Amino acid sequence: MDLLVLTSLREVFPMVILEAMASGTPVLSIDRGGIKEAVADGETGFLIPEHSADAFAEAVVAMHQSTPEDKENMSRAGRKKAEEEFSLEKMVRETMEEYLECGKEETEWKRDRKPV
Repeated sequence: MDLLVLTSLREVFPMVILEAMASGTPVLSIDRGGIKEAVADGETGFLIPEHSADAFAEAVVAMHQSTPEDKENMSRAGRKKAEEEFSLEKMVRETMEEYLECGKEETEWKRDRKPV
């Protein structure tokens, strides 16, 4: 089974995690930045709280030793989460909703303000 291992010291939200999940590849990563928004520890991958070669090695071994069913479940869960929560369609829809909400607030502000 493939496994993406991300050992960066600093991350904001690496796209490689979403790419791995979309392809059904579980993720093993340091818990930094926005990574936990995508990786559900124990469900779509594993998060290591601190940089530790031992912790990464233990997680790789545990993943290797897990049952085929557990590996398949993790792969499917990651792919499902990537498709449902991080799709282009969702990003565009939510961005448009934000713009429309900002426009609505500006219109209300202009209507409610008193002339000087």
